[in-house]
Amino acid sequence: MNYNFKVKVSDYKKVIALVDTDIKGKLFSAGSHFITFDRKALPKEKIKLWFIPPETGNGETVTGRDNSCFDLGSFKSMKVSAETAERGYNYYAENEAVYLSLEGDKGYAIVEGTKPYEVEFKYRNGKISVLTCSCFCANKCKHEFATMLQLKERMQNIRDFFSR
Repeated sequence: MNYNFKVKVSDYKKVIALVDTDIKGKLFSAGSHFITFDRKALPKEKIKLWFIPPETGNGETVTGRDNSCFDLGSFKSMKVSAETAERGYNYYAENEAVYLSLEGDKGYAIVEGTKPYEVEFKYRNGKISVLTCSCFCANKCKHEFATMLQLKERMQNIRDFFSR
């Protein structure tokens, strides 16, 4: 079978990337997810290409911060609207938070939406700060809320399954 096509190389590189699916390290089953305590098993740089095409051109971003902090045990101080919380809960319930990682006090997640969004945060002693999402909403967004619900559940799983 023959195909005739015309593709701009820059567009092709946005779609196609060499993805490394080799996982090194031990994974533990925790419900519908897997958990590892090995930082090198599935690093952020590796998993990112599973969901997000490689950047081409100028990938520079600027981030603003509000320096707010909230307790993972209580989302009231996260200050999200009821609509955002409901939409974020739906993302969480549908397992749209497809990747979640904690390395030291730095957290990273990928949440599937109209496209994959990256959520980054700091986690220390049950407190969340410097929460940002690549959707660039002015307020806390549904992707961040879904990530926090996922994080809360995973931290409870770790306590339940690995603190025995």
